[in-house]
Amino acid sequence: MTIVAWNVHVGQADIHRLIGDLRASGTKAQTRAIVLLLQEAKRTGGDVPRRAPRGARMAARIGPATGEARPFDIQTVARELDWSLVYVPSMRNGEPPVEATAADDRGAAILSSIPLTAPHAIELPVERQRRVAITARLAHRTSAGLPWSLDVVSVHLENRPGPGRGWFRAAAARTRQVEALLSALASAKTAGTGVVDDVPVVMGGDLNTWRGSREGALRLLRRAFPRGGSDVRPTFRRFRLDYLLGRLPDSVSITQRRLDDAYGSDHYPVVAEIDFGRQ
Repeated sequence: MTIVAWNVHVGQADIHRLIGDLRASGTKAQTRAIVLLLQEAKRTGGDVPRRAPRGARMAARIGPATGEARPFDIQTVARELDWSLVYVPSMRNGEPPVEATAADDRGAAILSSIPLTAPHAIELPVERQRRVAITARLAHRTSAGLPWSLDVVSVHLENRPGPGRGWFRAAAARTRQVEALLSALASAKTAGTGVVDDVPVVMGGDLNTWRGSREGALRLLRRAFPRGGSDVRPTFRRFRLDYLLGRLPDSVSITQRRLDDAYGSDHYPVVAEIDFGRQ
């Protein structure tokens, strides 16, 4: 199967073109499951209130200038592909332009060519903006007909500290969010939902770890999900912010790379190929 971690820049990334290239590539991804772990996915429509309550605080709007192509709505993309979708908004995407017919919000999503089950939302500690991580389970069969299961996690950590905190405290904010995430995953395990120890798991996301491997958040995640990749090229400007990390048995192989095309986003996708073999 193919798993992608990607910040889609509030829907400005071309998901269709990425999937087309994956299917046309030498990885033979057209015969495999494809799963996208997305951050800054955008939802537009009647489910989002046209106007926020008076006095409400909200995130600033991210989107194209008037007259440019509209961003991709994640629900529309899922319907067009006929794929399974889990989406949980983290925040309202500011106020819509005057000419807009609907408002939108943004958050994490999991988009999959095979069915997703056991969706689970984890609200992270609010450091500056509301952030919600999501998990879901995949189940299928190998080419030899043997069943396998995999839990996936999509997460987007805070990029800046909250009001009144110095920039140097942003790393500590991300560490607190990862500690809460890992604790929530453990609690979900004991409750019989979400990630469990005997099921392989892959976590993907925009970690906003500007200080790289020196950040406590990244060290914690690497201990929890020790299988990663050797491609360490930047994913946002000159920084490596986006990761795919796994907790997988030795019988499961994983190879990983950063793509050379950002597909309209401001982040490059990180792609992993996972082979369950005949185990």
